[in-house]
Amino acid sequence: FGRVPVLLAPGGNGKTFALAQSDAIVRHLYRKASSEVQASTPLLFSPMAEEHLAMADMWYEQVKESFGAGPWGKAFNISALREGTAADLEAAPTHYRETRNGGTYTPFEASIVALRTFEEQIRAGGGTLTGGAVSYADLALFLQLWELLEEDNWPEALTKLQLPQLDQFVKGLAARPKIAAYLANSRMPRNGPFDGTSYPFKP
Repeated sequence: FGRVPVLLAPGGNGKTFALAQSDAIVRHLYRKASSEVQASTPLLFSPMAEEHLAMADMWYEQVKESFGAGPWGKAFNISALREGTAADLEAAPTHYRETRNGGTYTPFEASIVALRTFEEQIRAGGGTLTGGAVSYADLALFLQLWELLEEDNWPEALTKLQLPQLDQFVKGLAARPKIAAYLANSRMPRNGPFDGTSYPFKP
């Protein structure tokens, strides 16, 4: 992501992989160092399983940072995305690697760079963030994108912003039977617009 720290760790294919996000690194090192954890969850400690779990953890932390916790997440602005021009889209950074924590970015730039970073990774991963099975990181990203695409936000966002990989990602997960049932029946109602005193529940 163009930031430190980064841990270079042995991967499941015999090659080194880069693990970013400090919390993901700490948890990975804890699992590696803890004989108790390894004894209680042996299936997690094949080289391929270790790498997949570490990468899922890293991307989960990136979802949190991009859409919620931290300065980048607080900068995510749906209104700015909707109001952006073709020129804004052309000029904006294509990945977090092109940005700096101390840099100055418009609300549009700070928002589109998050989406473009995930777009690149979904393409590279063949449809998931880790390149393997759907993980909790994919589900976390899906929930953020589904919120963006809600009727009272911007349903056309991924098309208008030229993010075809994310568009297919959302559609693919939404079509899975259990997720489709959850979206149709199991959610709390979304909050409606501010009515002067509160944000009432929508039907």
